[in-house]
Amino acid sequence: MEATEWDVNQAIDEIFENFSELIIALKHFKKSEWKEAIPVFVSLIREVISQVEGLTHLTGDQKRELAVGILNKIVDIPLLTEKMEATVFGIIIDVSVGFLNNLFGKNWIEKI
Repeated sequence: MEATEWDVNQAIDEIFENFSELIIALKHFKKSEWKEAIPVFVSLIREVISQVEGLTHLTGDQKRELAVGILNKIVDIPLLTEKMEATVFGIIIDVSVGFLNNLFGKNWIEKI
């Protein structure tokens, strides 16, 4: 692999450990308690986006792919395939980042 080539799976593995407390908190909930898990999931999304946005050496598409991959590795949505989950997480990431861009501008990571 060239030094400039980017491996999303390696990046996911490297950053995955940063979310251990939130992963433990999410796994605490049973499937029937999904409503109670929503605040933890929102915290997880916020943390993933914040950490990934701080990786300035990645392009926007790479950041999105990394964020989606991390969420897909942590969270399992019952009855959805991995590909369908990735689509759902991609929409969540796009909406979240779009909202932050509109609210604070493109450099929102520096403002929050």
